Amino acid sequence: MDVADLCFVTGADQRYFWIVNATIQSLKEQSPGLQVHVMDFGFTPAQARFLEAEGTLLPRPPEIPDNVHPYTLKTCFGLYVRKLDRPNHIWIDSDMMCMQPLLPRALELIGQMQATGRQFAICPDMGPNPTLADFARNLHAPALTRFIAESPPRAGLTYLNTGFIAFAGASAFLAQWPRLTARIQGEQCIDQNAFNMLFHANAAQGLVLDPKTWNAHGELLTQAECRDGIWWCGSEQVVLFHCTSHQNIHHTPAIFNLRLRDRVVPLEFKTFRNPALQKHHLQVLERFLQQKGAALVEAGAL
Repeated sequence: MDVADLCFVTGADQRYFWIVNATIQSLKEQSPGLQVHVMDFGFTPAQARFLEAEGTLLPRPPEIPDNVHPYTLKTCFGLYVRKLDRPNHIWIDSDMMCMQPLLPRALELIGQMQATGRQFAICPDMGPNPTLADFARNLHAPALTRFIAESPPRAGLTYLNTGFIAFAGASAFLAQWPRLTARIQGEQCIDQNAFNMLFHANAAQGLVLDPKTWNAHGELLTQAECRDGIWWCGSEQVVLFHCTSHQNIHHTPAIFNLRLRDRVVPLEFKTFRNPALQKHHLQVLERFLQQKGAALVEAGAL
């Protein structure tokens, strides 16, 4: 598996500007030299200037209309990355934090997928709705409900979380994802529901990963601990923590007060409730600000 055939992508809007940069900082600290691309879901002009100067910005494709929700924009992944001309992709949500070198693990994962004919890999959702039927029963999901009704055994299938996704030569899937999303507007968690339907309709091409390694979120965040410099979730070493949970139980909005010369700049920043994770998360953001403060000021983003 050649690293030149793989790209790493995230996406955010102006509200998630600081947290996505903390995510990128964590990725680059763990895998120096790693190139990460950021899909523009609605940055301010100054934020976009900064990311463009960093060489990371993926502008919104011209055929995508304005006023599209970020969850729907996420499903347009294939349109955003087409100019990168890579067959394999790793998607990482903007509110994740990398805890060990991602590049070698990602190359190993893509190689495994290629060897077994899998085109997309993803983790189960760690929320209170572990199956398709649970989600459809408890949230507004008419399209997912119809999908289950077409084949009742689907009710017990695992509901999947789109925080981390690996794509290996999945161009057909990436073309289908936004088309299906366009037909099911109004669905709660529209990107995940569309992905779940496509995944389970093509299950032979999919791989389900261990969330403790690739997408530790929700209740798993209570198991997070650092031992001898290595982060664990139970008995598994964590590659990516995901700052998300049902009803904000395990994450919280926060204000990070940055001292900049003679003023204090408050930055809105979603972080973990777990004290050790929160401390680490804020330290990553602080290192980003120390390294990129001048460039942020020059771009007008700070």
